[in-house]
Amino acid sequence: MNRKLLLWALPAVVLAAGAAVSATQPASAGGGRARFDFVPGELSVAITGHGRNAASYYLPYTLKNPMDDARTPRLYIEVTTETNKAFGDTADVKVVAVAAKELKIADMKTTAELRSQDLAAGATAHAVANFGNIDPNADDITVKVYGLWDPVVRTRQGKVYNEKRVLVLQYRRYGDEYDRPMDPITLTSSYEEVQGDVTELYSTVAEKTKK
Repeated sequence: MNRKLLLWALPAVVLAAGAAVSATQPASAGGGRARFDFVPGELSVAITGHGRNAASYYLPYTLKNPMDDARTPRLYIEVTTETNKAFGDTADVKVVAVAAKELKIADMKTTAELRSQDLAAGATAHAVANFGNIDPNADDITVKVYGLWDPVVRTRQGKVYNEKRVLVLQYRRYGDEYDRPMDPITLTSSYEEVQGDVTELYSTVAEKTKK
């Protein structure tokens, strides 16, 4: 595909139609949780072979560490569709090569490579999440990004909680039933959600009171 990713030229902000998740907030925003800044590109298709599995859907993205020390990104990215199918992020050197050529970025990494090493304070990395041949019948495609936030949340009231906060990117495929992998896919919204129960770990206020 020849569609260009205008998002890569913008400041580190996750953009969506009618919604935005600022990536310029301080690391202490949102209850004191450490976080990485995640900027998605277009959900695109690379044709890397022949036959029914030739089309491989991929999401290029930029990851920045805005914190004051080096951190290892514990990212996990997955796709779900309205057809009740799920697709994990699998490294594929052919897809990385396609994305690097399309975006003119030499040092493209896989998510697995990002997870294997620290990202220096203030550093930025370009990477590709590859989901293989997503169901061609799917119109609504949801990308979930895990590991951007520290699961331990400390409030100003001295409470410490455990939660799983996720970045959710909603995409929509437009077009008819002909040549589905070539139909444009558009980011329609982005938001954060907390999955599962939020568990209180302990209270520093209670500990001080006991002393």
